[in-house]
Amino acid sequence: MEFDLMNYEVEDHDEANEAFAITNDSLASWALRKLKAMSDRCKEVQAIAEVEYQRIDAWERCETGKAKDKAIGLEVLLFAYAKEQRALGRKTITLPYGSVASRTTQDKLDFGPTFVEWAELNARYMLTQKISYSPNREEVKKAIADGLPVSGVTLIPGGVNFSIKFAE
Repeated sequence: MEFDLMNYEVEDHDEANEAFAITNDSLASWALRKLKAMSDRCKEVQAIAEVEYQRIDAWERCETGKAKDKAIGLEVLLFAYAKEQRALGRKTITLPYGSVASRTTQDKLDFGPTFVEWAELNARYMLTQKISYSPNREEVKKAIADGLPVSGVTLIPGGVNFSIKFAE
């Protein structure tokens, strides 16, 4: 039985039937050529795949970018509608494909770097003492509400948050 070396493929090799073994330099050279060809084929497939991955990635970014831009536009329109409805007393709009809700947020205080220094000199009661001084938020809010000048702090008015939930 003659072994057909030129048409032998690795997948043809049956482990139970040890029909082929590398027994000399000629067979070893053939095996190295086959390994090189397989390695080159893998690299070729990977190069093709990489080009396709890049094309698909570029396509995905383009298409999702368009969809996201359109979605932002629709969100702006929904929030504007929800704002109109809130003015009429409707805080949540529930529809078959989801809901748009609004929620009032509290005012926030943004303390600048000069506030503690100013309060130490002018309004110590606005500070709470721990290991170091920190703002007493309630006292600062009261002072601002009473129209007193408070340096180093900015009142950020609360607003209305809107959210969209999709129906399941």
